Amino acid sequence: MSPRSRLSELAVACPDYEAEIRSLLETHQAAADVPEDAIPEAVADLIAESFGEPEAEEAADEDRVGLAEEKLDGLKAALVKAKQKLMDFESDAEAMAQQQEQEISVITEQWTGKKSELNAHLKPFKASHKAAIATLKVTQKDQRKAIKAEVKALEKQIPQAEVELKLLSNRGKLELMLADDDLIGTLKERWIAAEVAKQLDYPIFMAVSERGGKDNSGDYKHMLDEDGSLVEFPDGHPQEGQSVIDQDLVNYDLRAEDLDASIWERATQSEWVISLRDKTQRFIISLRDKTQHFIISLRDKTQHFIISLRDKTQRFIISL
Repeated sequence: MSPRSRLSELAVACPDYEAEIRSLLETHQAAADVPEDAIPEAVADLIAESFGEPEAEEAADEDRVGLAEEKLDGLKAALVKAKQKLMDFESDAEAMAQQQEQEISVITEQWTGKKSELNAHLKPFKASHKAAIATLKVTQKDQRKAIKAEVKALEKQIPQAEVELKLLSNRGKLELMLADDDLIGTLKERWIAAEVAKQLDYPIFMAVSERGGKDNSGDYKHMLDEDGSLVEFPDGHPQEGQSVIDQDLVNYDLRAEDLDASIWERATQSEWVISLRDKTQRFIISLRDKTQHFIISLRDKTQHFIISLRDKTQRFIISL
């Protein structure tokens, strides 16, 4: 089974943490709070990491909850009051306009003269009414601006106060977690990672290079002979004529002739048998990318090899 298929299976088998948290909240809906021992360990650990414990205060838990509720209620009441003020501004302007229309209507109904004379008579009334509305809008402008700023601030403070209140109870923390897709995703990722770790519990081979091939400046270091001359790869070597880098990372002495292409045989769809000069080992081969490079992992050990196709024939170079 491919790693991708295995991960897909694990994703399907992963617990439905959203459903578990909802069920937990419903089960203890009538209780004062969700008991800590009822919360799954994985959920409790993430709650502790994400939300932490509230700072120690002299007030008891009940008092802190009461204070947080009072703060939240006060902010909500202030928001309602501020929005009502904005509505009152609109009402004041509308009331003034209606009053002016009524006055003009009364004069019009009682007028017995010519229409042109009526228009001339109403002209100063209309001008004064228009000026009054303009004055009202100017007066309200700064007040509106201040109240709108207050509304904006309150709309930011209320969600913060709601979170602060929820942080004082297990129920509130569970509700915050349920509303956060990232936290739910973290729970699932941790479960899958733990399951993968169980399946990948094998010894790991570690090696440290003593000669990396470069100096502290990043320049290549080449091997020198006894006379201080550069050592070059011998004739017939794939890198014939090139200077040998002083390193212990790649075994350039291993050649294509060290492999007998005739003994390559296909064992299964994903297994090959490779025979070196003195021993035969079974390897798992997986395509690394769309190029002609492969990663070969030794089945019973923790060593890894890289095979690159030298040409279109069955000749390979193995770099240890």
